[in-house]
Amino acid sequence: MTTHTDPDLQRLSNLLSFLPGPDDPNFWKEVAEKDRPPSDPSYSDYVIKNLVGNMPALHKPDPQPREIAKLVQYLLMFFGGNSDRLHDPIGRRFSFVAGSWETLGQVWQEDLTATCWRLYVRYAAVESWWTKWPEDVQAWREGRYGDASE
Repeated sequence: MTTHTDPDLQRLSNLLSFLPGPDDPNFWKEVAEKDRPPSDPSYSDYVIKNLVGNMPALHKPDPQPREIAKLVQYLLMFFGGNSDRLHDPIGRRFSFVAGSWETLGQVWQEDLTATCWRLYVRYAAVESWWTKWPEDVQAWREGRYGDASE
């Protein structure tokens, strides 16, 4: 599992390339304030710290599934949701199309959210659903509901 072998990791890496680095405090302040009032200036530090601390997983030759799951969980927390407050600041990262920033920001946000969700499901599912159910699910069903062929 690397960005070369997992197309969703490559997609995530490409999507993240449109974001500024941590040296753009205005952008990260807007990200931090998307779902909360601008009363806590340290929250943008929290956003940057958690992204900077978890993004290196994308460049490891063999990242652990939990590293990818943790990164995309933070990305979903910071960029997910139905907040249109980020559409303009994200869209402005696409300097080639002036005037349609909100649309581009919305498409980027939706794409990032969908990509992160696929990755989260893939890499956070450390235990098969089957291990959580009785081995003899069919017998349990038959015992509870009668003949399974009905």
